[in-house]
Amino acid sequence: ITPPRSNDQLGLLTRQVNSMIVTVEKKNKDLVLLYQAGVLLGLTNTEEEVDGIVKEIVLEFISSSKNIDDISVRQDAQFELDLAAPDLSERIITVVAHNNTVNSNSGQDIEMFSQALAELIDSVMERIKGLEKEKQANEKYSSLFASVVEGIIRTTPEGKVLDANPAMAKI
Repeated sequence: ITPPRSNDQLGLLTRQVNSMIVTVEKKNKDLVLLYQAGVLLGLTNTEEEVDGIVKEIVLEFISSSKNIDDISVRQDAQFELDLAAPDLSERIITVVAHNNTVNSNSGQDIEMFSQALAELIDSVMERIKGLEKEKQANEKYSSLFASVVEGIIRTTPEGKVLDANPAMAKI
């Protein structure tokens, strides 16, 4: 809203409304970025993929707070994050604060964004570790199933063979 040039109540009200709109737009931009991070991180299967996406998201958050003319952020912002570190959100805050030369993000915004991103990362890392454990268990089971000398067979209740080991095939 274009405020009147006067400092009467209407002028003050329109400036406050404009300020609230800017704040809501910024928070919405941060939420959209976190949503995108969640979608992308949900598709990852390795720590390296997570690392790459996290760096892109952090750089995007830093970029969103810089002037449009300042395109050098991607070249300047070099950082490493230990994704398994217990203080990950603090490390993200440090990276963002270090690279946030034109700061339109308040400290509280940076902290909230970093905490939410760290929680997403923790969740994804737990899922990836679970997938790795499942893979190892399946490999162990397959190895054991194939090497046992007794015949083993798995069937459906109707008798359809689902799986049989080499010893069963010999029988």
